[in-house]
Amino acid sequence: MDIQATQELANLLGRELVSTKNRVSQLEKQLHKSNTQLKEIRGKKSRQRDPTIELQQEVEGYRMRVTTLQLENDRLRTKAKKAEDQAKEVSKLRHEIENIESQRNRARESAKKAKDKYKNLKHAQLESTAVVQDPFSVVSAFPLNLSRHPTGRYFR
Repeated sequence: MDIQATQELANLLGRELVSTKNRVSQLEKQLHKSNTQLKEIRGKKSRQRDPTIELQQEVEGYRMRVTTLQLENDRLRTKAKKAEDQAKEVSKLRHEIENIESQRNRARESAKKAKDKYKNLKHAQLESTAVVQDPFSVVSAFPLNLSRHPTGRYFR
């Protein structure tokens, strides 16, 4: 059961508990009323059937029902609380996993960039130290006017 269903069931049991308590209260009042009436007519009638005992048994049955409902209500509330705590823990773990995945992705990107830089530097180093087969390619690497710096200043 999910949290909301458990809480709804706990609320329904709570309402049933209240109605049962009201019924017990009404039966106790009725029992008290019957006892007073019985005391008044005790001398007048012989006992064929004792309504007091029946009412007491019914009240006791309702009290047992109230106790059962209270225990069930407490059990469901505890279960709902545990489910809520588990949901919070799952949410916390989900956020931690997302953070770890984000860190891993950033580390991958950083490693990829570093690898690309390394390849570029290695390629540049190989080009600069390579043995040139064509002598004109070496000459073309120098500026045409050796006495003039590329910024326009002259060497002396």
